[in-house]
Amino acid sequence: MTPYDDDTFSEYTSQLRSLLRDGYELRLLTRHTKQRWEWERLRDNLLGDLEENRENVTIRTYSRYKEYQRVTSETDETDLAEFGVHAKLQTIGHSIEGAALLGSANFMENSYNWNPECGVYTENSNFVAAAIDFFDHVWELSEADEVDLTSLQEIPRRSFYPSYYV
Repeated sequence: MTPYDDDTFSEYTSQLRSLLRDGYELRLLTRHTKQRWEWERLRDNLLGDLEENRENVTIRTYSRYKEYQRVTSETDETDLAEFGVHAKLQTIGHSIEGAALLGSANFMENSYNWNPECGVYTENSNFVAAAIDFFDHVWELSEADEVDLTSLQEIPRRSFYPSYYV
């Protein structure tokens, strides 16, 4: 779970490919963006390198528009004001044998190289269980915002919105 990403994703795709080959599921929860180039960056730096086992990759956005419940083709996107996921959380495995990383860092170069970020890594089963429960709760809330990976792969020239907002 991270609201922002950049080219840093490409540095982790070999690790993600290994996890996918081992049968893990990758669920990415991020903030919706109106910018085509940000979707292209996500596609190029994550999906482009995860050709194998793509059926185990799901991307959802959690964003809610303050001014509109639904965005239509007639919506003036310059008027949109949004809020969404801000948490930065990574979990792996289940609560008993898993781990959680909770902190302030996004998947961005700034977070890893320049910003003074902080975080907590733990294998404590109670903490991991709570982190997984929190992620699962927001994941379910974002069900309407599941991104069709085929659509993401073929980003159109027009603005790209998850299906709920179209």
